[in-house]
This record gives sequence, C-alpha cells and structure tokens, in this order.
Amino acid sequence: MIHADFSEYNIFKTDKGLILFDLGSAVLRQHPNAEKFLKRDINNISNFFAKRGLTVQNPLDVIVKVMK
Repeated sequence: MIHADFSEYNIFKTDKGLILFDLGSAVLRQHPNAEKFLKRDINNISNFFAKRGLTVQNPLDVIVKVMK
C-alpha cells in the first residue's frame, strides 16, 4: 500500500514508536499512479527531515530499495 499523501503531518510519535495515519488517499501497489505517489511520498518525508539537519538516504536509493 502506498500512502499517496505522506508528509510530516501524517506521523504521530508515541513512547512506543511512530503511528502513521490519514490513509484516506492510500492506493495499492497495482494502482496506475502508485510509483508516482511513492516517489512523491519519499521525497516529501526526506525533504522534511533533511531541512531539519538530519542525515537522510538519497530518496532515489530509497525508492529503488522499496520497489524491489
């Protein structure tokens, strides 16, 4: 499943870990735009963390790894 609208606003941090929510736009891998949505999701979240000074993997590398 691809979130298709993933950003920092869709992550809730708890003492036990992270909760991802707001899956109303999610699509299955077979969706015609799934790859486009996945790339956008990975870029969005990578940019968010990078702007805050965290080290992130190259989004293109993450996309390749996830799509294997």
